[in-house]
Amino acid sequence: MPEKVAVLFFGLTRSTDHVIDSIQEKLFNSITSIGLEYDIFLHTYIMNNPYVNQWSKEYIYNYDNEQYKILNPKHVVLDKQDDIIKQTNFEEYYTKLGNWTGMSPELTRFLIRNYVLGLYSKKRVTELFKLHADEYTYVIIMRPDMKIVSKINIQSAIDVLNDRNIVIPKIEWFHGCNDKICIAKKDVALYYGTLSDKLLEYSRHTSIISERFLQDMLKKEDISIETIDINYILVRAVNK
Repeated sequence: MPEKVAVLFFGLTRSTDHVIDSIQEKLFNSITSIGLEYDIFLHTYIMNNPYVNQWSKEYIYNYDNEQYKILNPKHVVLDKQDDIIKQTNFEEYYTKLGNWTGMSPELTRFLIRNYVLGLYSKKRVTELFKLHADEYTYVIIMRPDMKIVSKINIQSAIDVLNDRNIVIPKIEWFHGCNDKICIAKKDVALYYGTLSDKLLEYSRHTSIISERFLQDMLKKEDISIETIDINYILVRAVNK
């Protein structure tokens, strides 16, 4: 069976129309240029209008719930975000709230809430991938709001991958390590993509910081990190 790549997108597709050309040119074309095929898996939320994000200063009057189709995913799973919010007790994640943002407790709670929703989205698309995992050798897990600035050298990533590591960007490690895009073999990807299951217990003894949580979970399983040049800009959708 020829080696194939599964590209897993998670999170909101609010700016996908602004970044799709860069993803096609700098990622998808890079995969096919070394003779590999790829399929796209996606989870996103169906949103009510308007969409408001007090952290990123986004206010979208008319959220486009069809925009995910731009990515032409082979496999899709959707959830109404309101339903997930109603079934999630976010207060449980605030046990060790901390003040790492240097901002108000209210804004800190909002950031953690969004992180919980983001990890849930990552879990959902990973569970979808798991149903087809035997068809793939490599996995890329990423957000759909990333404008990729320079071509990703997929071959360089593949050359250093093994069953106990991941490849991430050199940039934006902040308090831990970059959690916006990951390249891995499928078994490691299945662990990386379902860390949502471990966040609640973690939050009972450690204040949640997204990048630090990822770093701690990788260390716990002795999964090492390799880095390559992956340059991107997160594109927000404002006043659409």
